Amino acid sequence: MYSINKNDMKKVFGSFLIMLVLLCGCKKKEQPDEPVADSKAVITITVTNVTSNEIQFTTECSDPNVTYYVYGMSKAKYLTESTYSSDSIYGFEKSWFEFISQSSGEQWYKLMLEKCVKGKQSYDFSEFTYLLDPESDYVIYAYGIDEVGERITYVHTCEVTTAEMVPSTNEISVNITQTYVNGVDATFTTTNDDTYFVSLQRKTYVEYFQGEGHTLGEMAIDIMSADMSENGEIALLRGDQTITTDDYRCQRKDTDYYLIYFSYDEQYGRRSEVHLVPFHTAAE
Repeated sequence: MYSINKNDMKKVFGSFLIMLVLLCGCKKKEQPDEPVADSKAVITITVTNVTSNEIQFTTECSDPNVTYYVYGMSKAKYLTESTYSSDSIYGFEKSWFEFISQSSGEQWYKLMLEKCVKGKQSYDFSEFTYLLDPESDYVIYAYGIDEVGERITYVHTCEVTTAEMVPSTNEISVNITQTYVNGVDATFTTTNDDTYFVSLQRKTYVEYFQGEGHTLGEMAIDIMSADMSENGEIALLRGDQTITTDDYRCQRKDTDYYLIYFSYDEQYGRRSEVHLVPFHTAAE
């Protein structure tokens, strides 16, 4: 079993920016329903590199004294979270910082300001979202805030689509040889040493995810993010392998499940379609 090492980043919600000039393929989106911005500062977002599983970009504010917050997430998540408040994504993030301040004992805006920046900054998208999927839409957004955390600019967004998948030539087949109340014995046969990811998920989870309008690729990223260890490692398999309940377990007996697998590596991300193999855990 092999692992991918990622930076041990923690997700935070926040706020940012100033009037944005979006370059290098970003789509600029004004949000006229928001209050008029108090600041005239301009923040430029420049996308410097896009691959199938990474986005790199810079931000730079025309006013070096303006504090701003930068974040990125999938477009689907951005659109969902922006609807939770009348003040768009800023309202959602403000509520989040107010929530975590209850346990930290710190004032919410101080927590938010700790995540803010000034001047010119460089970013890997993985600082905000661990894993990206090929040919998928993501949003970089930003707005400026004052010393008590109140938004002083419009929210400006930069939409970026990751590059096409780089397909693996590894042909993977699987044979489930035995089912148990808590999993399966399954043998994988491969044609080369390209790594791949395996998971066991309830059928109801897969159907719910698809019913929400998400792709199987988005579901795969969701599963991998949940399975990632505290030190940022993802368990991957290489070559012919047999999995058992020692490593992969189901939580419910007498239940429909899917064995899910797809090619994946650190350099290119997901490299094949997501395969679903149905099975039913034993009743006793």
